[in-house]
Parts: sequence; C-alpha cells; structure tokens
Amino acid sequence: MREQSRGAAAVSGAASSPERDTGRTRKYWGIASAVAACWLGVRCLAWWLALPLGIALLWYFRTREPGRKWRWPALGAGVALVWLALYSVLFFLPAKSLWNNVGVYTVTAAGYPDGGGLDVQMGLAKMRVYVRDGSVDEVKPGDGLEITARFVSPEQVFPEAPSYYTSQGIFAVSAEVTALTVHPAEEIPLQFLPKVAGKRMQELIRELFPDKEGQGLMLAILTGEQAELSDGLSDRLSRTGLRHLVAVSGLHVSFLVAGVMLLPGDRRLRALVTMGVLVLFCAMTGASPSIVRATVMGILYLLAPFFRRDGDGPRALLVALLLLLLHNPYAVESVSLQLSFAAVGGVFLVGQPMNRWLSGRKFLGRWKWLCTSLSLTLGTMALILPLTVFYFQTISLAAPLANFLAVPAAVVLFGGGLLVTLVGFVFQPLAYVLAFPVRGVLWYLLGVTGLLSDAPFCAITSHTTCYRLWAWAASGLVLLLLVRKGLQKYAGQCCGAMAVVLVCLIFFNRANLTAGGLAVQVLDVGQGQSVLCLSDTGAVAVDCGGEDAGKRLADAMDDAAASGLDLLVLTHFDSDHMNGVEQLLERVKVAAIAVPAGAGDSADNAALVSQLAEGQGIELKTVTERETVVFGQAELELFPPVAGEGDNNQGLSALIRAKAFTVLVTGDMDAEAEQQLVEREGLHPVDVLIAGHHGSKSSTGKALLEAVQPGAVVISAGAYNSYGHPAQETLDRLREAGCQVCRTDLQGTVTITADVPEE
Repeated sequence: MREQSRGAAAVSGAASSPERDTGRTRKYWGIASAVAACWLGVRCLAWWLALPLGIALLWYFRTREPGRKWRWPALGAGVALVWLALYSVLFFLPAKSLWNNVGVYTVTAAGYPDGGGLDVQMGLAKMRVYVRDGSVDEVKPGDGLEITARFVSPEQVFPEAPSYYTSQGIFAVSAEVTALTVHPAEEIPLQFLPKVAGKRMQELIRELFPDKEGQGLMLAILTGEQAELSDGLSDRLSRTGLRHLVAVSGLHVSFLVAGVMLLPGDRRLRALVTMGVLVLFCAMTGASPSIVRATVMGILYLLAPFFRRDGDGPRALLVALLLLLLHNPYAVESVSLQLSFAAVGGVFLVGQPMNRWLSGRKFLGRWKWLCTSLSLTLGTMALILPLTVFYFQTISLAAPLANFLAVPAAVVLFGGGLLVTLVGFVFQPLAYVLAFPVRGVLWYLLGVTGLLSDAPFCAITSHTTCYRLWAWAASGLVLLLLVRKGLQKYAGQCCGAMAVVLVCLIFFNRANLTAGGLAVQVLDVGQGQSVLCLSDTGAVAVDCGGEDAGKRLADAMDDAAASGLDLLVLTHFDSDHMNGVEQLLERVKVAAIAVPAGAGDSADNAALVSQLAEGQGIELKTVTERETVVFGQAELELFPPVAGEGDNNQGLSALIRAKAFTVLVTGDMDAEAEQQLVEREGLHPVDVLIAGHHGSKSSTGKALLEAVQPGAVVISAGAYNSYGHPAQETLDRLREAGCQVCRTDLQGTVTITADVPEE
C-alpha cells in the first residue's frame, strides 16, 4: 500500500511538472521583458513618457486574467519603465540641471583620480571632472572639493559612446575646471575603505610584478583594472577570444568560493564567511557589472542550502541582472554587462546541453575534461558572437584552442596572485619569493597569447560582408536551436556545417581579392588615410593614419590572409597618415618603410617612425628619386616630393599598376603641387584616383582631373568630421569630370578589384 501511495505521488508530481515549468517560463519572460523595456526606455524614451507607459502596462497586468500569456511580460516591462522614470527624477535630472552652467560646487571625491579624471558626488548626483594640471593627483576618496566648473552632458564629451558614462551612473561631465580647492578628510568614510584596500592591492601588484606588460595583465586579472593593459596585449586578447580573462567575473568568483569553502569548519559558517569575502572583493575591484553579476550568483548559490533549495543558475543570473538594473537602469547599455550576461547565459543554454550530448558519446566518454572545456567555450561564444561582431567587429577563430590552453593558467594566476598579494600585506619579502613561480605562469600565458595571435586566421573581422553575414546567420541558428526544442538533436551537425561554410568563405574571400591580379582597399579609418594593395602573395600599404588605423590595416590583412607587408609607404608625416604605424608593427611584419626626405612641422612623428624601424630591424627608405617596387603581379611606383611649399606638398605620391589597371595616390598635396606632379612625371589616365587631402577643396584640382581622367575617385574621410571634408567644391569638380565617387564616410571600406588578364 505504501509503495502504491509513493507511486501515486510520483505520478502526481510528474503531472504537475509541466504547469510549474510553464509558470516558471512565463516569469522568465517577464524578467526578459523588463530588461528589453529598460533598454528601449534608455535608448528611445524620455522619462516623462516612460512613466505613463509603465503605469499602463501595470494596469494591464492587474486587469487581465491570470492565465493570459502576456500578463507577466506586461508586469516586467511596466515595473522597469516606472523605475526608469523614478530613477531619472532622483539621479538624472539633478545632474542635468548642471548642464551648460558655470558655477561653484562643493562636492565629495568618490574615488581615486585616474588619468586626470575624478568621480565626485553632490547629493544624489554623480559627476566626473577632468583636471589636467595634476592638482587632483593626491586626492583620496572622501575628500571635500570646492570647484569652479562648467558641466555638460556625457554626449558632448563622448559623442560616439555616451553610455560609457551613463552606464556608471554619471550624467554630468566637466573638462573645464578653472579653480579647485581640496579639503582633506580627517578620516576616510567607511563606504570608501574597500577602494583604499583596492588601491593598496594595485600598488603591491606593481611592486611584485615589475615587467610592464605582465604587470598590466596581473592588474586586470586580479582587480579588473584594464587601464594599464598595453594596446598590443589588449588586441591580442581580443583576437584570441581571451578578453573575458581580464574582466573580473564568474571565473574569479568561483575560484574564491572554492578556495574559502575548502577551509575546515562548519559548512554554514564557511558559506557566511565566503559571502563576506565576495562582497569585499566586489567592492575592492570596482563593482563592475560583470563582478556584481558573479558576486550575486555566488551568494545565491551559497544561500540555497540554507533554504533547502538546489542552485538554479538561470534564475540566479536573472536575479543578478535585476539587481544591477535596480541600482542603475542605464547600466543595461554597458558593454561589459551585456558581454558578461551573454557569456554566462550561453553556458547555461548552450554549453551545458552540449556537454551532456558530448559526454554521452561512446568515443568521447573517457575525455570528459575535453568535452567540458570544448562545450563551455563554444557555449560562451554562441551568445557573445553577435555582441563581439557589433561592438568589436571581431570573430575569433582561435578562441576554442586559446581557452583550452589559457584558462587553467589564468586560474592559477588568479589564485597564486591573490595569495601572493595577501602575503604582501603582511610580510612583503616573503611575497617577493612566492611571486617567482607565479611569474613563470604569467610568462606562459603571455607566450600562448602571443603565439596564437600571430597564427594565420587567428581572427577575422566583420568588415568583410561575407563574414558579417556568416556571423549573423550563426547567431540566428543558435537562437533557432534554443527556441525549437525538436531541432536541438541536430546541434552538432549544424555547428559542423557552419564551420565548413566559414572555411569556404575564408578561402573564397582570399581568392576573390587576389586571383584577379590586384585588389585595392581604401580602409575606413575615420579622418585619415590607409590604402592596402594585394596581389597574389604580395602586399603593400600606402599610409597608416586615422582612427585605430594600425589595427584596421592589420585586420584587413588578416581577412585577406596576407602574412606581411612588402612595403609601407608614408606619403608624409602628418598624424592622420602615420599615427597607426606603431600599432601596425605590433601585429604585422613589414619588410621596408618608404618616407619622404623632409618632415616639416612633423619632426617628432618622423623621429618616431625612424625609432620604430630601427628597433624592429626594418629597412627605412628615404625616397628622393623615382622608384619601383614589384609585389605579386603588380608594381608600385613611388614619386618623390615636388618643389612646393608646406608640409602637405613635401610628401610622396604613388602609382599602383597591374598591367593596364592603375591607381593613383597623391597624399595631401594641393592643386598647384598636383599640376607640378603631372608635368614632371607625365602622368597618363588612371582607372582610380584616391582623392587628395581627404576631399579638401584645395586638392584634386582640375589640372589633375584633366590629366589622369579617373573613372572612379575614392575619398577617405571621417563621418561628420570637423573639417567639412569632402568639400562641396571638390564634389562638384568630380561630378563635372564624370567620375564615380566612393566615400569611406558613407560606405565604409571601399574595395576595388581588377581582373588583369595575362598578356
């Protein structure tokens, strides 16, 4: 009889399970709706419009029948919009009232200065001030400041990404502090003590790990401070898919939890101690969205046994997200928050099911550690892929191997580095001794990162249309597999098919660029110029200046599978034509650099190029007469400067030729110098002209256009640049000459391919 009752209970439980699952799913949809409404509200709605919309949605929730499926989404969205409106009244509007007003303000330092910037508080409003004269270098948290300043909106200071400030709760910024008086606090307020401890921790790390690049990596791994990561290392981490290692998050928290829970004593007491350690660590490392998310999930995991509940990862993730948005709804725009939650969501939704599927295969049963590593890596990548494409335009192909080789080392670095730092607080000489084996692991991690980032096809970018389409298709396929349960059994086949498609696209893209004889890419580098020329296995570049020009030129070479540059030509030494050289040389092997003889007002830039070339053993050619360089099926003809006035007219010109197809680059020379070039070199008609001086009205004159008669003209200029390039006069001249005009500010990178038949 007892067994029958037990069996009946089991059947009853099974019967009620779908209802509970349905209720839980609806609540999850409610939380997802809250996040979506919050994001749309921050992006699109004024606070006074968010309030009535939120109230209307709450009224809908209250008046609908409990069984209605839109009830929970209405509740989530309604609560989010109402709270967004209230938050704006409490925090945003007080800061907005300061915009465009010069005044004297009494504020409190809310942290330590960083690069001349300092977070300050005045009542509930949080602002950031920038003081360039070093007068805030000794300010500490809790100090009182009296400043005369003019505050503006974050969008005026950082128009490309104002969410950098607003996601931190900063709604007013001042770079115009004309007077400052510091009133040191007698003692640091209690709420700022974790920041003091974090500052001391950073100082110890710098002392224990003196190597500059290793120091920056250790600071990032242990404290989340990424300001001291070198540009080269930061780029290598992104390309190898290891960027998450320097965002203090779940990896670090899980290690802390495991470490403290291994200590002897009562389990509940250890759990309480661990919660305290997590909160302290979160405060010391700056309480970024990723670490707050991991801390909340860790605490919920530790609390579950107290209430006789099993840990629920997805629910803990959503609770952490709600708490973050409760603290600051504008944090929904934080790239760090989006990447962190997408990565963990990918582990739950993709990684764990994939791990179960792989572990169930007979031929993989004994390699469970490999199955776990592979599935978690692919699960993490599945949901962050669209974000990395959108924000960083990078698709890391080396990520699975890089994570397999690097994550164990990062765990050791975090645990060993934290232990060494804690010892340093007590007895620094012992900490120096203990730091030696940690440095060995650090060198290993740097070596792995460098080796993989230099490998062919380590990463590709979404600048290439076919790669971008593949990334969106892969993201859509993952979403389809998550939504349609019946398709999940085909997940392995789908992933394999997408991998095969990507390999085919890579080879197709390379063949498309080089098989015809010559491909010329005028890269979108903002207000600057960088031109990449590819032919067979050869590659040359003309100029490397603008916004992230070195990175973008190196990315374009990766996409085309070009191993190095035969020649880098710098038409002249203005920053918008050469400021990316150092960044480029960190990633790309360059055989030679061609420069003009004179530097004019850019002597410092010329000295930098010379120093970089000498430091890396690169041949530096000073062009004083006509010279030809052959690469692949094409050749590049260099023309020395003409005898004009001004720095722009003292630059080089280049003619790229593949059989009968020609492209002319004139740098920044003006119309008078262009005419001298035509007369001296006897220029003939060309197929493509790279417009001089970014389309300035003083360049690409009638004399040049009449002489070279280009079929197409490409203008390299930045969107909404302050110079007004390209000038309307230039566009009118090009239209009158019957030229097809392409512009990087409107179309992005412009690619020209020439099908050059063999003679």
